[in-house]
Amino acid sequence: MLLSFRCKNFRSIRDYITFTTLAVPSFMENANDLIITGQEAKDERSAIRFAGIYGANASGKTNILRAIYHMAEQVKTSGRNESGGSVAFCPHKLSDDSELSEFSIWFIKDGVKYFYSFACNARKFAEESLYVYSNGEPVKVFERQDDEVSYGQAVSIRQNEMSFRLKPNRLVLSIAGIGVSNCPSILKAYEFFSEDVIFIDPEKPKDWGGIISLGNGGEKRIDKEKLELAVGVMRLFFPSLKDINIEQKSLSKEQISELQRHNRRIDVRGAQYVTVETDYGLFSVRIEDESYGTKSVFNAAPRIISALLSDKVVLWDEIERGLHPVIARKFIETFCENRETNSQIIATTHNTDLLDLSVMRRDQVWFAEMKDDDRSTDVYSLAEIKHVQSDENIKKGYLEGKYGAIPIVSGSFLKGVV
Repeated sequence: MLLSFRCKNFRSIRDYITFTTLAVPSFMENANDLIITGQEAKDERSAIRFAGIYGANASGKTNILRAIYHMAEQVKTSGRNESGGSVAFCPHKLSDDSELSEFSIWFIKDGVKYFYSFACNARKFAEESLYVYSNGEPVKVFERQDDEVSYGQAVSIRQNEMSFRLKPNRLVLSIAGIGVSNCPSILKAYEFFSEDVIFIDPEKPKDWGGIISLGNGGEKRIDKEKLELAVGVMRLFFPSLKDINIEQKSLSKEQISELQRHNRRIDVRGAQYVTVETDYGLFSVRIEDESYGTKSVFNAAPRIISALLSDKVVLWDEIERGLHPVIARKFIETFCENRETNSQIIATTHNTDLLDLSVMRRDQVWFAEMKDDDRSTDVYSLAEIKHVQSDENIKKGYLEGKYGAIPIVSGSFLKGVV
């Protein structure tokens, strides 16, 4: 469960931005939809299950999700970076060469609260730290300053192996989480980033939610359990759907010859392709010929099922893309009513039909706005705006520009064009 996130100098984010799922205690709307964190007896708080981030096109909404996922990707992959190689570094265009990108996150894993952070440039991870909370107080697991690492008491680490594997372009947590330590705090923190943070990106090539994957030998693999779950979710949206048929086939000699004719160096050993069809009983349709909305639901379904079965943080870019507003609204209402897990969805959206305080609380509505002076992203919540009442028509207020974060169109839209 993500509690709070803070970063600076990443893509369009230049100055510090802070995003939090911690609920405002005085807000009473949809109180039953909150997650009771059960943390910090001195300051027990609840967290929201869903957050919607609004803003004009090119305001940096997606970069908020990308920043969170960037942390997870660095933890998962930096331990495999080649010695002497670079660090994945995406600074703001106006940042100084010496300015670091900084990321910090507070999260809960299996009922325990953690704080993790790192700072980097293109050459190295300059800072890194992991803390675990005990009785409401942070306790050091490790701290890193350049190549120097210090560990908290009772932290088990294989020092010689860590010293050998730790490089300027590798995170301590990335190395320690995959065999160099058996410290529960390190292993749980690594598991949070490697397994619990999911990104649904409509622009990425479709892997159909992980249903189809590549084996070690390059062969296509079909996860039948995920497929079955995906079909169940899709039937909620498309009741006439009977099944989804996935067939795995080997390329014929003619197909191989055709591929090699266009690219002689292509490796076609064990080459396979997969056909996906939606079955409506009377006829079937190739997935390529389905509507964008159908394909979007199919791609997202396994990941959403995963979030309904175990605690996940789902980062969903443009949640409404291809979905009818009625479907999007019903889905979010159903997700927030789920009590089986503590999963969360953080989504970017332009769907103003969701701006209804019977659907979302004031602290679930977030805005991203591009500052004109330096083209950087500012982030704020509806909860931070004064005098917004619990019965206010926030859709009307947003479209009228009361809260900011809307497009500014000057003059005639087509003037000078036609």
